[in-house]
Amino acid sequence: MLTNGPNSKTEERKVKETQTKQTSICQQKVSPAGHQTLRKTCHSLRNFIDDQTTLDPKLSNLYFIFDLDHITLTLYSEKFDNATKFTYQEAGNDTKLIYEKDEKNHEKIIKDISYIDLFCQDFELLTKNSKSIPYMSLNFLTDALPEKLSKKLQKILKSQNFRTEVLSFEVNGSSQIYSFLQCFDSNFLKTLYISDSNKSDWTLHECLHIDLLEETVKLEQWKKLETVVIHCYTVKKPERFSHVKEGFASFMTIRMEDVEVLKESFLHSPSFSSMELKYNHMQDQPQIFRFLGEHCWIDDRGTWNHRRWFFRMPNPEDGVLSVEVNPNYVIFKSLKWEEVPVGAIVKE
Repeated sequence: MLTNGPNSKTEERKVKETQTKQTSICQQKVSPAGHQTLRKTCHSLRNFIDDQTTLDPKLSNLYFIFDLDHITLTLYSEKFDNATKFTYQEAGNDTKLIYEKDEKNHEKIIKDISYIDLFCQDFELLTKNSKSIPYMSLNFLTDALPEKLSKKLQKILKSQNFRTEVLSFEVNGSSQIYSFLQCFDSNFLKTLYISDSNKSDWTLHECLHIDLLEETVKLEQWKKLETVVIHCYTVKKPERFSHVKEGFASFMTIRMEDVEVLKESFLHSPSFSSMELKYNHMQDQPQIFRFLGEHCWIDDRGTWNHRRWFFRMPNPEDGVLSVEVNPNYVIFKSLKWEEVPVGAIVKE
Protein backbone atom coordinates (compact mmCIF):
# COMPACT_ATOMS: atom_id res chain seq x y z
CA MET A 1 0.00 0.00 0.00
CA LEU A 2 1.29 3.47 -0.86
CA THR A 3 1.80 5.83 2.07
CA ASN A 4 0.99 9.52 2.22
CA GLY A 5 4.32 11.29 2.34
CA PRO A 6 7.15 12.80 0.35
CA ASN A 7 8.05 9.44 -1.23
CA SER A 8 4.50 8.42 -2.22
CA LYS A 9 4.71 9.93 -5.72
CA THR A 10 8.07 8.27 -6.32
CA GLU A 11 6.71 4.90 -5.20
CA GLU A 12 3.63 5.34 -7.38
CA ARG A 13 5.79 6.16 -10.38
CA LYS A 14 7.93 3.06 -9.79
CA VAL A 15 4.82 0.88 -9.60
CA LYS A 16 3.55 2.27 -12.92
CA GLU A 17 6.95 1.78 -14.55
CA THR A 18 7.03 -1.84 -13.34
CA GLN A 19 3.50 -2.44 -14.64
CA THR A 20 4.38 -0.95 -18.01
CA LYS A 21 7.48 -3.15 -18.32
CA GLN A 22 5.47 -6.24 -17.39
CA THR A 23 2.80 -5.39 -19.93
CA SER A 24 5.43 -4.81 -22.60
CA ILE A 25 6.90 -8.26 -21.88
CA CYS A 26 3.42 -9.80 -22.12
CA GLN A 27 2.82 -8.15 -25.46
CA GLN A 28 6.12 -9.45 -26.80
CA LYS A 29 5.76 -12.99 -25.47
CA VAL A 30 2.03 -13.63 -25.82
CA SER A 31 0.34 -14.17 -29.17
CA PRO A 32 -2.59 -11.91 -30.11
CA ALA A 33 -4.94 -14.82 -29.39
CA GLY A 34 -3.46 -15.13 -25.91
CA HIS A 35 -3.56 -11.37 -25.63
CA GLN A 36 -7.33 -11.53 -26.08
CA THR A 37 -7.57 -14.07 -23.27
CA LEU A 38 -5.65 -11.70 -20.98
CA ARG A 39 -7.92 -8.84 -21.93
CA LYS A 40 -11.00 -10.88 -21.05
CA THR A 41 -9.67 -11.75 -17.58
CA CYS A 42 -11.03 -8.63 -15.95
CA HIS A 43 -12.16 -5.15 -16.88
CA SER A 44 -9.31 -3.27 -15.18
CA LEU A 45 -6.64 -5.49 -16.75
CA ARG A 46 -8.19 -5.02 -20.18
CA ASN A 47 -8.15 -1.24 -19.82
CA PHE A 48 -4.59 -1.24 -18.53
CA ILE A 49 -3.32 -3.41 -21.41
CA ASP A 50 -5.13 -1.25 -23.95
CA ASP A 51 -3.68 1.94 -22.48
CA GLN A 52 -0.16 0.70 -23.15
CA THR A 53 -0.73 0.68 -26.92
CA THR A 54 0.35 4.29 -27.40
CA LEU A 55 2.82 4.14 -30.27
CA ASP A 56 1.93 4.51 -33.94
CA PRO A 57 2.19 0.95 -35.39
CA LYS A 58 3.09 2.51 -38.77
CA LEU A 59 0.71 0.31 -40.74
CA SER A 60 1.27 0.64 -44.48
CA ASN A 61 -1.53 -1.61 -45.71
CA LEU A 62 -4.72 -3.19 -44.40
CA TYR A 63 -6.50 -5.94 -46.31
CA PHE A 64 -10.01 -7.06 -45.30
CA ILE A 65 -11.97 -10.08 -46.54
CA PHE A 66 -15.64 -10.29 -45.56
CA ASP A 67 -17.47 -13.60 -45.99
CA LEU A 68 -20.72 -15.08 -44.69
CA ASP A 69 -19.39 -16.36 -41.36
CA HIS A 70 -15.89 -15.00 -40.99
CA ILE A 71 -13.71 -11.93 -41.42
CA THR A 72 -10.02 -11.84 -42.28
CA LEU A 73 -7.81 -8.87 -41.44
CA THR A 74 -4.23 -8.74 -42.73
CA LEU A 75 -1.88 -6.01 -41.53
CA TYR A 76 1.32 -4.86 -43.14
CA SER A 77 3.61 -2.68 -41.05
CA GLU A 78 6.76 -0.75 -41.83
CA LYS A 79 8.22 -2.27 -38.65
CA PHE A 80 7.92 -5.89 -39.77
CA ASP A 81 8.86 -7.69 -42.98
CA ASN A 82 6.01 -10.20 -42.92
CA ALA A 83 2.27 -9.71 -42.80
CA THR A 84 0.18 -10.45 -39.72
CA LYS A 85 -3.15 -12.12 -40.39
CA PHE A 86 -6.20 -12.53 -38.15
CA THR A 87 -9.28 -14.58 -39.01
CA TYR A 88 -12.45 -14.21 -36.94
CA GLN A 89 -14.65 -17.28 -37.43
CA GLU A 90 -18.18 -17.61 -36.11
CA ALA A 91 -18.41 -20.46 -33.57
CA GLY A 92 -21.91 -20.37 -32.09
CA ASN A 93 -21.90 -17.73 -29.36
CA ASP A 94 -18.08 -17.74 -29.35
CA THR A 95 -15.38 -16.77 -31.83
CA LYS A 96 -12.58 -18.88 -33.23
CA LEU A 97 -9.59 -16.58 -33.60
CA ILE A 98 -6.85 -17.73 -35.97
CA TYR A 99 -3.59 -15.81 -35.86
CA GLU A 100 -1.05 -16.33 -38.66
CA LYS A 101 2.50 -15.05 -38.52
CA ASP A 102 5.70 -16.30 -40.17
CA GLU A 103 3.79 -19.22 -41.75
CA LYS A 104 2.66 -20.44 -38.32
CA ASN A 105 -0.97 -20.67 -37.21
CA HIS A 106 -2.25 -20.18 -33.69
CA GLU A 107 -5.89 -20.84 -32.82
CA LYS A 108 -7.93 -19.82 -29.81
CA ILE A 109 -11.61 -19.91 -28.89
CA ILE A 110 -12.68 -16.59 -27.39
CA LYS A 111 -15.73 -17.25 -25.25
CA ASP A 112 -18.97 -15.29 -25.15
CA ILE A 113 -18.24 -12.75 -27.87
CA SER A 114 -19.43 -12.70 -31.48
CA TYR A 115 -16.93 -12.69 -34.32
CA ILE A 116 -18.25 -9.28 -35.43
CA ASP A 117 -17.78 -7.70 -32.01
CA LEU A 118 -14.32 -9.21 -31.54
CA PHE A 119 -13.18 -8.12 -34.99
CA CYS A 120 -14.39 -4.54 -34.50
CA GLN A 121 -12.87 -4.42 -31.02
CA ASP A 122 -9.49 -5.63 -32.28
CA PHE A 123 -9.51 -3.48 -35.39
CA GLU A 124 -10.16 -0.37 -33.34
CA LEU A 125 -7.50 -1.34 -30.79
CA LEU A 126 -4.82 -2.22 -33.34
CA THR A 127 -5.27 0.99 -35.29
CA LYS A 128 -6.29 3.54 -32.67
CA ASN A 129 -2.87 5.23 -32.72
CA SER A 130 -2.28 5.02 -36.46
CA LYS A 131 -1.60 8.46 -37.86
CA SER A 132 -2.08 7.21 -41.41
CA ILE A 133 -2.67 3.99 -43.33
CA PRO A 134 -1.75 4.75 -46.95
CA TYR A 135 -3.36 1.70 -48.58
CA MET A 136 -6.55 -0.13 -47.69
CA SER A 137 -8.33 -2.97 -49.51
CA LEU A 138 -11.86 -4.24 -48.80
CA ASN A 139 -12.88 -7.54 -50.40
CA PHE A 140 -16.58 -8.41 -50.10
CA LEU A 141 -17.13 -12.08 -50.97
CA THR A 142 -20.78 -11.72 -50.00
CA ASP A 143 -23.31 -9.04 -50.82
CA ALA A 144 -25.18 -9.89 -47.61
CA LEU A 145 -22.88 -8.12 -45.17
CA PRO A 146 -24.51 -8.12 -41.70
CA GLU A 147 -25.97 -4.70 -40.95
CA LYS A 148 -24.36 -4.72 -37.52
CA LEU A 149 -20.91 -5.23 -39.03
CA SER A 150 -21.46 -2.63 -41.73
CA LYS A 151 -22.52 0.05 -39.24
CA LYS A 152 -19.77 -0.65 -36.70
CA LEU A 153 -17.03 -0.77 -39.33
CA GLN A 154 -18.21 2.45 -40.97
CA LYS A 155 -18.26 4.16 -37.58
CA ILE A 156 -14.65 3.13 -36.87
CA LEU A 157 -13.42 4.17 -40.32
CA LYS A 158 -15.05 7.59 -40.02
CA SER A 159 -13.87 8.26 -36.47
CA GLN A 160 -10.28 7.12 -36.99
CA ASN A 161 -9.58 9.13 -40.18
CA PHE A 162 -6.66 7.02 -41.40
CA ARG A 163 -5.65 9.51 -44.13
CA THR A 164 -5.82 6.70 -46.66
CA GLU A 165 -4.48 7.60 -50.10
CA VAL A 166 -5.27 4.43 -52.07
CA LEU A 167 -8.51 2.48 -51.64
CA SER A 168 -9.33 -0.82 -53.35
CA PHE A 169 -12.77 -2.43 -53.50
CA GLU A 170 -13.50 -6.00 -54.58
CA VAL A 171 -17.27 -6.04 -54.59
CA ASN A 172 -20.51 -7.71 -55.65
CA GLY A 173 -22.53 -4.52 -55.99
CA SER A 174 -22.38 -0.75 -56.11
CA SER A 175 -24.04 -0.23 -52.71
CA GLN A 176 -20.88 -1.47 -50.98
CA ILE A 177 -18.85 1.18 -52.79
CA TYR A 178 -21.18 3.98 -51.77
CA SER A 179 -21.46 2.83 -48.14
CA PHE A 180 -17.72 2.69 -47.50
CA LEU A 181 -16.25 5.27 -49.89
CA GLN A 182 -17.85 8.05 -47.86
CA CYS A 183 -15.98 6.86 -44.74
CA PHE A 184 -12.62 8.08 -46.05
CA ASP A 185 -11.23 11.60 -45.91
CA SER A 186 -11.58 13.25 -49.33
CA ASN A 187 -8.58 15.49 -48.57
CA PHE A 188 -6.26 12.47 -48.59
CA LEU A 189 -7.93 9.84 -50.80
CA LYS A 190 -6.46 10.06 -54.32
CA THR A 191 -6.76 6.63 -55.94
CA LEU A 192 -9.65 4.18 -56.25
CA TYR A 193 -9.58 0.63 -57.62
CA ILE A 194 -12.78 -1.36 -58.20
CA SER A 195 -13.02 -4.99 -59.34
CA ASP A 196 -15.29 -8.03 -59.08
CA SER A 197 -14.56 -10.06 -55.94
CA ASN A 198 -15.45 -13.28 -57.78
CA LYS A 199 -13.18 -12.88 -60.81
CA SER A 200 -9.48 -12.69 -61.49
CA ASP A 201 -9.41 -13.30 -65.26
CA TRP A 202 -11.86 -11.49 -67.50
CA THR A 203 -12.74 -10.27 -70.97
CA LEU A 204 -15.06 -7.43 -71.85
CA HIS A 205 -17.77 -9.84 -73.02
CA GLU A 206 -17.68 -11.56 -69.62
CA CYS A 207 -17.85 -8.33 -67.64
CA LEU A 208 -20.79 -7.75 -65.36
CA HIS A 209 -22.36 -4.33 -65.26
CA ILE A 210 -22.09 -2.23 -62.15
CA ASP A 211 -24.18 0.90 -61.87
CA LEU A 212 -22.28 3.57 -59.97
CA LEU A 213 -25.01 5.15 -57.91
CA GLU A 214 -25.77 8.82 -58.44
CA GLU A 215 -25.12 9.24 -54.72
CA THR A 216 -21.62 7.83 -55.20
CA VAL A 217 -20.51 10.21 -57.94
CA LYS A 218 -21.88 13.14 -55.93
CA LEU A 219 -19.58 12.36 -53.00
CA GLU A 220 -16.62 14.67 -52.43
CA GLN A 221 -14.50 11.53 -52.20
CA TRP A 222 -15.36 10.71 -55.84
CA LYS A 223 -15.03 14.26 -57.11
CA LYS A 224 -11.53 14.66 -55.65
CA LEU A 225 -10.13 11.36 -56.95
CA GLU A 226 -7.10 11.66 -59.20
CA THR A 227 -6.94 8.03 -60.35
CA VAL A 228 -9.83 5.62 -60.96
CA VAL A 229 -9.35 2.06 -62.27
CA ILE A 230 -12.32 -0.29 -62.74
CA HIS A 231 -11.79 -3.90 -63.85
CA CYS A 232 -14.26 -6.76 -64.44
CA TYR A 233 -17.23 -4.39 -64.61
CA THR A 234 -18.72 -2.18 -67.29
CA VAL A 235 -20.04 1.20 -66.25
CA LYS A 236 -22.10 3.97 -67.80
CA LYS A 237 -21.56 7.66 -68.49
CA PRO A 238 -17.89 8.22 -69.34
CA GLU A 239 -18.29 11.89 -68.40
CA ARG A 240 -18.18 10.80 -64.76
CA PHE A 241 -14.43 10.31 -65.28
CA SER A 242 -13.76 13.74 -66.76
CA HIS A 243 -12.13 15.00 -63.55
CA VAL A 244 -9.46 12.29 -63.18
CA LYS A 245 -5.79 12.60 -63.99
CA GLU A 246 -5.44 8.92 -64.84
CA GLY A 247 -7.85 6.03 -65.24
CA PHE A 248 -9.21 2.91 -66.88
CA ALA A 249 -12.81 1.78 -67.31
CA SER A 250 -14.92 -0.42 -69.59
CA PHE A 251 -18.14 0.53 -71.35
CA MET A 252 -20.56 -1.38 -73.52
CA THR A 253 -20.95 1.64 -75.81
CA ILE A 254 -18.96 4.77 -76.61
CA ARG A 255 -20.79 7.69 -78.25
CA MET A 256 -19.60 10.85 -79.96
CA GLU A 257 -20.87 12.95 -77.03
CA ASP A 258 -18.65 10.95 -74.66
CA VAL A 259 -15.53 11.58 -76.74
CA GLU A 260 -16.40 15.27 -77.06
CA VAL A 261 -16.89 15.83 -73.31
CA LEU A 262 -13.73 13.97 -72.30
CA LYS A 263 -11.58 15.62 -74.97
CA GLU A 264 -12.56 19.10 -73.81
CA SER A 265 -12.10 18.24 -70.13
CA PHE A 266 -8.69 16.62 -70.54
CA LEU A 267 -7.50 19.30 -72.98
CA HIS A 268 -8.00 21.97 -70.31
CA SER A 269 -6.54 19.95 -67.43
CA PRO A 270 -2.80 20.72 -66.98
CA SER A 271 -2.40 17.78 -64.59
CA PHE A 272 -4.08 15.19 -66.86
CA SER A 273 -2.01 12.08 -67.66
CA SER A 274 -4.05 9.35 -69.40
CA MET A 275 -7.47 7.71 -69.58
CA GLU A 276 -8.30 4.42 -71.32
CA LEU A 277 -11.89 3.59 -72.25
CA LYS A 278 -12.43 0.00 -73.32
CA TYR A 279 -15.64 -0.58 -75.25
CA ASN A 280 -17.69 -3.36 -76.82
CA HIS A 281 -19.47 -1.22 -79.40
CA MET A 282 -18.81 2.26 -80.78
CA GLN A 283 -21.84 4.23 -81.81
CA ASP A 284 -21.50 6.97 -84.40
CA GLN A 285 -17.98 6.02 -85.48
CA PRO A 286 -18.12 8.21 -88.63
CA GLN A 287 -19.37 11.15 -86.53
CA ILE A 288 -16.57 10.60 -84.01
CA PHE A 289 -13.97 10.67 -86.77
CA ARG A 290 -15.53 13.83 -88.23
CA PHE A 291 -15.57 15.46 -84.80
CA LEU A 292 -11.89 14.72 -84.26
CA GLY A 293 -11.21 16.12 -87.71
CA GLU A 294 -8.92 15.51 -90.62
CA HIS A 295 -5.21 14.89 -90.55
CA CYS A 296 -5.23 11.89 -88.22
CA TRP A 297 -2.00 9.99 -87.90
CA ILE A 298 -2.39 6.29 -88.70
CA ASP A 299 -0.17 3.77 -86.96
CA ASP A 300 -0.27 0.73 -89.24
CA ARG A 301 1.95 -1.40 -87.04
CA GLY A 302 0.27 -4.58 -85.83
CA THR A 303 -3.02 -6.14 -86.88
CA TRP A 304 -5.19 -3.03 -86.62
CA ASN A 305 -4.67 0.51 -87.79
CA HIS A 306 -4.66 2.90 -84.85
CA ARG A 307 -5.92 6.38 -85.64
CA ARG A 308 -4.48 9.19 -83.56
CA TRP A 309 -5.28 12.88 -83.37
CA PHE A 310 -3.09 15.45 -81.64
CA PHE A 311 -4.35 18.68 -80.08
CA ARG A 312 -2.31 21.54 -78.68
CA MET A 313 -2.97 22.26 -75.00
CA PRO A 314 -4.12 25.86 -74.27
CA ASN A 315 -0.78 26.41 -72.54
CA PRO A 316 1.93 25.18 -74.97
CA GLU A 317 4.15 24.27 -72.01
CA ASP A 318 1.58 21.62 -71.00
CA GLY A 319 2.25 19.73 -74.22
CA VAL A 320 -0.19 17.90 -76.47
CA LEU A 321 -3.35 15.82 -75.98
CA SER A 322 -3.35 12.58 -77.98
CA VAL A 323 -6.68 10.91 -78.80
CA GLU A 324 -6.33 7.36 -80.12
CA VAL A 325 -9.20 5.32 -81.52
CA ASN A 326 -8.79 1.62 -82.26
CA PRO A 327 -11.19 -1.35 -82.41
CA ASN A 328 -11.10 -1.89 -78.63
CA TYR A 329 -10.15 1.37 -76.95
CA VAL A 330 -10.39 5.11 -76.97
CA ILE A 331 -7.22 6.37 -75.30
CA PHE A 332 -6.62 9.93 -74.15
CA LYS A 333 -3.03 10.73 -73.24
CA SER A 334 -0.99 13.79 -72.42
CA LEU A 335 2.27 13.94 -74.37
CA LYS A 336 5.38 16.06 -74.32
CA TRP A 337 6.13 17.74 -77.62
CA GLU A 338 9.06 15.43 -78.30
CA GLU A 339 6.75 12.40 -77.95
CA VAL A 340 4.58 13.42 -80.91
CA PRO A 341 5.36 11.13 -83.90
CA VAL A 342 7.43 12.68 -86.66
CA GLY A 343 5.15 13.92 -89.41
CA ALA A 344 2.02 14.10 -87.25
CA ILE A 345 -0.04 17.29 -87.39
CA VAL A 346 -0.86 18.98 -84.09
CA LYS A 347 -4.20 20.76 -84.31
CA GLU A 348 -5.18 23.93 -82.50
